[in-house]
Amino acid sequence: MKRLALILVALPLAFSTVALAQEEEATPSRPIIYQKSTELDFNEVDVNGARNGPAMKFIGETSHDGFKPLIRLRTDFNAEMDASVHDVK
Repeated sequence: MKRLALILVALPLAFSTVALAQEEEATPSRPIIYQKSTELDFNEVDVNGARNGPAMKFIGETSHDGFKPLIRLRTDFNAEMDASVHDVK
């Protein structure tokens, strides 16, 4: 039993040392030098395209005059109350 416990403790410790032995990434042999500025010349470039979107935009509030609800809200339940009274008798 002690031998099994020793194996169960030693096995994870043996694999954890492999993770600690990894080397750091090597630095490049020569440094990378970037230009301070880049100049682009678009004078001789002809750019053609089409607009993908609506021709105009509507800014303002929309009116809700044409809205008709699909569900009719009830104001009373008198018919159901009368039917329940007759069911109890």
